Amino acid sequence: MNTKEKILITARDLIYENGYAGTSVNDILVAANIGKGQFYHYFESKHDIALKIIELNISEWEQKLFKPILMSDNNPDKIFCDMIDWFSKAQESGKPIFHGCHIGNLIVEFSAKEEYFRTLLRDLLLTLADLIAKNLMRLNNNRFDTYGVAFNEAKFIIAVIQGNTLLLKATQDINVFKDNLNLLKNKYLK
Repeated sequence: MNTKEKILITARDLIYENGYAGTSVNDILVAANIGKGQFYHYFESKHDIALKIIELNISEWEQKLFKPILMSDNNPDKIFCDMIDWFSKAQESGKPIFHGCHIGNLIVEFSAKEEYFRTLLRDLLLTLADLIAKNLMRLNNNRFDTYGVAFNEAKFIIAVIQGNTLLLKATQDINVFKDNLNLLKNKYLK
């Protein structure tokens, strides 16, 4: 990992755990064990690194969720299960304290304040909804017979997953999180 990547990953972890407002450039310098000059060599400001963090998270969703799972040629039941499992594993791989979803946390913190950030994050969720909708139309013998109905249902699924992530943050109980994801699977995979 090069210095720029190290700074970016360190900043992402700090912002994930403490929020953007709760993370200073100095916090990043200390945690990454770098000087101010190194930080400003790669990033113009804290705002700039936040943008790079959003772009990194979007890229990871594209590379780890969209392409290999939601855009795969697998059968729709497997795609749906793999998607739910991906969200579950993302939380299970966390530290002993569950801080939520990287994307969800960024949405909460930036959407009302930073229009460009909000647009990037909104577009990511709309892409996710589109991919889920296309899969839903193949599930359950075409129970969702129009794209519009499937797209609305996909937005509901995203809301359930993100709401469940908030519940995980509040309860710090991974079993509650997993149980709710299993309920979601059972609702769609009959």
